[in-house]
Amino acid sequence: MAKHKPCDHHPIYMKEGNNNFINMMCKLCDSYIKHASHYEQKVYEKYRMNNEHNFVTVKQCIEEAQELKAETFHLDPEQYIDAFGNNVIWLDVHYRNKELAKQYKALWEPRLKMWYTYVNNQQAIKLIEWMTQQDIDRVYDYRHKEETLNAQYRSIINTKRGTLEHNKEGIVDNVDNLAGNEPWNQR
Repeated sequence: MAKHKPCDHHPIYMKEGNNNFINMMCKLCDSYIKHASHYEQKVYEKYRMNNEHNFVTVKQCIEEAQELKAETFHLDPEQYIDAFGNNVIWLDVHYRNKELAKQYKALWEPRLKMWYTYVNNQQAIKLIEWMTQQDIDRVYDYRHKEETLNAQYRSIINTKRGTLEHNKEGIVDNVDNLAGNEPWNQR
C-alpha cells in the first residue's frame, strides 16, 4: 500500500526557486513539496489557463503529468528529451561503469535508456569522461560562476567583519578614554 504524504491531497501552487527550478508548494501549509517537472508545470499551466488551478492537488498534478509524459514520449521522443531542460547533461555511460556513475549522482532515464546529471550537481566534474566537450564547458562555466560568486560573498563578509572589528576597537578606546576622564579616576 502506497503511503501518502500529508500534502498529497492539498491544493498546490508553483513558485520559482533556485537554479531555474520551479517548486511545487502546498497552499494550505505553504511548505515545499518537490521540484516541479516540466510536465507537472504543463499540467498546472493548463488548469491555470482555465482558472481551475486553485483546486489542483499534488497527487492529481503528478498523476496527470506522468500520463502526459508517457504520451509525449510515444508521440515525439525528441520533445521528451527537450522537456528535461537546460540544466540536464546527457551522459554516455557504458554498462560496466553504471555503479560508478550512480556514485557520482548520475541518474538513469529508463525510457531513453540514457544516463544524465544536472549542471549544478556538485559531483558533475567527476562525470566528465562520459560528457561531450560542450557539456564539459557548461559544467566548467557553472563551477567558475559559482566560485566567483562565493569569492565575492567571502569578500563582502570579510569586509563586514573588518568594519565590525574596527568599530569594536574604536568603541573600546572611547570607553577607556571616557573612564579615564571621570573625577573618581583622577588623582
